[in-house]
Amino acid sequence: MTLTLTTLPSEILFQILSHLYAASIHTRPLVSRSFHTLTETYTHHLLSTLRTPASAPYRKSYLAHAATHCTFCSLEGYTAALLHPEISCCPRCDNKVFPKITRDTAAGFYILDKTQLAENCVCSEEGNVFDEVQVRGYAEAVHAEASAYLRAAGDEALRERIEKCVLAAEVMLENWEEGWQGERREEEDEEWEMWEVWRESLVCRREWLEGLGRLYGIPVKEMEETCFSCDGECHCGRNGLRETGRRVGTK
Repeated sequence: MTLTLTTLPSEILFQILSHLYAASIHTRPLVSRSFHTLTETYTHHLLSTLRTPASAPYRKSYLAHAATHCTFCSLEGYTAALLHPEISCCPRCDNKVFPKITRDTAAGFYILDKTQLAENCVCSEEGNVFDEVQVRGYAEAVHAEASAYLRAAGDEALRERIEKCVLAAEVMLENWEEGWQGERREEEDEEWEMWEVWRESLVCRREWLEGLGRLYGIPVKEMEETCFSCDGECHCGRNGLRETGRRVGTK
C-alpha cells in the first residue's frame, strides 16, 4: 500500500496542521474532499480544546474565534503581529515568538548590506524593523557563499575587512550582554519573561557569531556557562540554554 498524505493517521495529520496558522484554513478545504473533511474535524477539535461553543461549519467558527484571540496564548483582543499581519497575536507573544531587530543593528551585527537586507527579508512598513530569525538565515547563506569565495580566491584584503567586522560584531554583543545587572525575579513576573526573551535572543546571537568565527577561521570568545538564577553554575536545572547571568537591556 502506497502511503500518501491523506492516508496518514489523523493524529499525525493534526500534528502537521498544528504548525500552520489560522489564515491557511481558508485554502485547506479547497485541496480535496478529504482535506475539507480533515479541516472540519481539526477545527472542531481545536474549538473543543478551547471550550468555545461552535456549530458547523466548524472552520468558520474557528476563524471567527482566531480573529479576536491571540494564536499562541488565546488572549482575547485582536492585535496583528507587527511583521506578520495575517497572524492574530498579542504584543507579548509577538515579541516572544517573532524576535525583531532594527535595520542598522542587523546590518552591523550580521554584516549585511542594508539594501540587500530590505530586498531579502520581511520588514515593517517603515522598513526599519526586521524578523531576526529570517535575517539570521539570510546571513548564513550570504556568509557561506562569501567564505567559499574567500577560500578559493585567497583575497587577504577581503579577509581583513571581514575580520574587522566580526570583531566589531563581538564588541556589539558584549555591550548587549553587559547592558545592566539584573535582580533575581519570579517566573510569573512579566519583567522576568522579558528577560527570558532577551536572554534567548542573546544566546542565539552568540551561537551564530561563534559559528561565523569558525566559518572564517576567526577566533571568537565563547559565552560563559553560567546560570542567571543560581548566580553562577546552574544547580536548579531550570535553565536549558546557556546564559551570561546578566540582565540585558533592549537594543
